Amino acid sequence: PPQGRRRRQRTVFTQTNVQQLDSVFMHNQYPDIELRETLAAQMGVPESRIQ
Repeated sequence: PPQGRRRRQRTVFTQTNVQQLDSVFMHNQYPDIELRETLAAQMGVPESRIQ
């Protein structure tokens, strides 16, 4: 990458996190901000990583 630019660190989800996300996205492919913030808080990741 060009000088001064850094790549964002890759998010690593646990197997439990992946199962939880799969379950949520099966029921609602486009969760609202409240649900994304709740999931992010439970998983300890920024809301922007819940996509």
